[in-house]
Amino acid sequence: MQNELAYEIASTGVNVDDFVVRIVDEEPNAIELAEKMADSEYQTPVLAVTVDLLSTGVDIPPVKNIVFMKPIASKVLFKQIMGRGSRISEDANKFYFRIIDFVNASRLLDPWDLPPEEYIPDIPEGPFDYFVKGKVVDSEDGMPVANARVTAKLGVNMVKPARTNENGEFIIDSCPHSPVKVKVEAKSYKLREVSVDPIPFKDKIAVIIELKKKKPKEGKIIVKGINVYIEEEIYVEVEGKKLNKARYIEYARENVRKKVLTLDDLRKIWINKESRKKFLDDLKAKSINPELIAQLLDRPDADAFDIIAHVAFDAPILSRDDRAQALLNEKQEFINSFCETAKAVVLNLIEKYKIGGIEEISPEALESPDIQKIGKLKEIIDAFGGKENLINILERISRGLYETGGVK
Repeated sequence: MQNELAYEIASTGVNVDDFVVRIVDEEPNAIELAEKMADSEYQTPVLAVTVDLLSTGVDIPPVKNIVFMKPIASKVLFKQIMGRGSRISEDANKFYFRIIDFVNASRLLDPWDLPPEEYIPDIPEGPFDYFVKGKVVDSEDGMPVANARVTAKLGVNMVKPARTNENGEFIIDSCPHSPVKVKVEAKSYKLREVSVDPIPFKDKIAVIIELKKKKPKEGKIIVKGINVYIEEEIYVEVEGKKLNKARYIEYARENVRKKVLTLDDLRKIWINKESRKKFLDDLKAKSINPELIAQLLDRPDADAFDIIAHVAFDAPILSRDDRAQALLNEKQEFINSFCETAKAVVLNLIEKYKIGGIEEISPEALESPDIQKIGKLKEIIDAFGGKENLINILERISRGLYETGGVK
């Protein structure tokens, strides 16, 4: 089995020693290896043999398989490792992960960790005798993209990999007669996923997939009150020490968890303006800045609440647009109950929230030039039925962005 694996790896042109690595603190390049593993642009390493890598603060969102071969008795440690695996990586198209358990560690799962009993996975029906033949090209000049990684998802735990040749072509056999999802990854290009209908013969190209080049990332990060260094990688200065991205995020996680025990506790703090300000001030005193973390995670569009919730409790990251749209969808009747002036103000404030965050849902924002075009301050207050009612409505909208079920 080991020889077969080595042969398959070697046939891809990748050095076996690069493909499978040992990552422990004693290794001088442990952090470098872990960060390469976390970057979807690197083909290697793919397998990491380690002891406690996933419990030491190393952040590897693309990890898809966690293998337990060492007995574990701590539910806290087990959940921490599970939390690493449950992190979403859109760049790597990773939205789920597998546990491969040789030591019965999964006994530490709680009932709510498991899918509902009525869950039925989507398994395509056979026969599996069709083909997907395609070509991957650059969207700008139409040139073929060689050595792109192609993965066809046929169903739950049913994937077939391939690589494009020098002409950008690939072929995947043993496909069902129903549509399959094909994911394409290539260095310097944005990941793309398309749905393809397999065909009964393999001598015809069924799909041409165009990839867009990634935009170069800006090498400058500006955050007030925190020193950020961009050397070979990004470092953040905390209490006189330079922490790389992974360790800074872990530092933030540990300190947030000291202040709030659950995601619900965080939400209760967040929907109250005064408690939210004190909470953020406390984080700032510890050099923890949600804006900086959002930049490090390449999610400047995300709400600060979601950044903190993701770091501390492994919650999925929602953008401000996501939260605003959910509010508009769920509470359309509530918003339409206002007169035209009040409704225009509410919609304007929600647009402001998309750009600037929750602090934009405030009485102070009513004095901005764009809202003043809707009406003078007194007219706006009257449209809401008075100052007290206006403040109450703004608070309800703020809560509605974070509470389950919207405005209450």
